[in-house]
Amino acid sequence: VRTLQEAVQALPESDHLGEVLQALIFPLLEAAQGNAGLILSAYLIRLSKILQNAPAADTSLLARAFTEAAQAARKAIGNPREGTILTVMRAFAEGVVQESQSGGDLPDALLQGLEKAEETLTHTREMLDILKEADVVDAGGLGFVLFMRGFLRPILEAAPKVEVQAVLEDHLDEERLKKELKVYGDSVVVISADSLVKVHIHTPTPHGVLRFLRRRGTLRSHQIQKLEAKSL
Repeated sequence: VRTLQEAVQALPESDHLGEVLQALIFPLLEAAQGNAGLILSAYLIRLSKILQNAPAADTSLLARAFTEAAQAARKAIGNPREGTILTVMRAFAEGVVQESQSGGDLPDALLQGLEKAEETLTHTREMLDILKEADVVDAGGLGFVLFMRGFLRPILEAAPKVEVQAVLEDHLDEERLKKELKVYGDSVVVISADSLVKVHIHTPTPHGVLRFLRRRGTLRSHQIQKLEAKSL
């Protein structure tokens, strides 16, 4: 937090992604605090170098940038260890790459990266003895996940939405399902009949919604459509 608090004061008022990241390089070097802060600085500096000439970034470019940034952060450490922020950074990049290669667009790729990072974070408590004894996750990894949640939020808010309709089987908690779906978008409708549930949502991350539904039951069918002006 201390590393970023000082660095963000140098951010310019610009919509150019590369310019914003480039402005962070020297402030990050000066403000980096602690082991995790130095690792995050190395990560963001490499990210800025790759994207410095890009006014915006597409999915494939960001997939490469996050991968190389995670690699740069690992190389900056003399004795890198699994179960730390480095592991969570790599998981985020792998999630973005996986969705990018399957044809997903930018919001879905970033969401997949975040989901992979969050899943990996929960496992860090099992990777290092000190974390296992305290029954906690890695603090640096948690900070990275929180940072990426903030990074993702404005992208999702600005992204166009599509309509997803799906039929889910073997899901019994209708109210919980409605509450959890609100994280992915709006216009959430859940209708149940016996063991079947019909789901409707407007979302910028349709693939993320389908991944979520598959974790909640058996996905019998689904449709993804562009939103029409008359849609609810």
